[in-house]
Amino acid sequence: MMSPEALNAKLDDMLKDTKAGHLKWRLEIETSEYEDRDKKIVVKEDKKEWIMDECYVAFSCNYRGEDFVMITYEDIETCGDKTRSLNLVFLPPVSMRLFDVNALAPYSVSANAVLTAKIHTLWETLLALYKEDKTSVDILTDTWTPDKGSAAR
Repeated sequence: MMSPEALNAKLDDMLKDTKAGHLKWRLEIETSEYEDRDKKIVVKEDKKEWIMDECYVAFSCNYRGEDFVMITYEDIETCGDKTRSLNLVFLPPVSMRLFDVNALAPYSVSANAVLTAKIHTLWETLLALYKEDKTSVDILTDTWTPDKGSAAR
């Protein structure tokens, strides 16, 4: 599996190629962010209720003749004015587009702060490109209701 440092370096190169117009990206996004609150997972912890928003993004492109797929998962929990988050990064086989943490677990890459920031930069770059020219990035979005069966911690 690729190290966080190696993935960070690869993403640096990919960002340069993207900004130069050499890469065409596809983003597949599923999020619970826009769901009604009653459909979201509630995590009960120390007599507090944290509302969970989850977001998966599959980043894919053809880079230097090879297909590249990276799936990210973000869990953002809010309780009043407090927020906490968890970020996971996966490099699954090219054909895998499952948005399921358990299925993706064998393909995880340690997400340190530097790598998380680089992925966020890629995300912002791709959204800016899409805003300028909708043909430069394909974006597929879907809302989904998470499985509320295992929310208690």
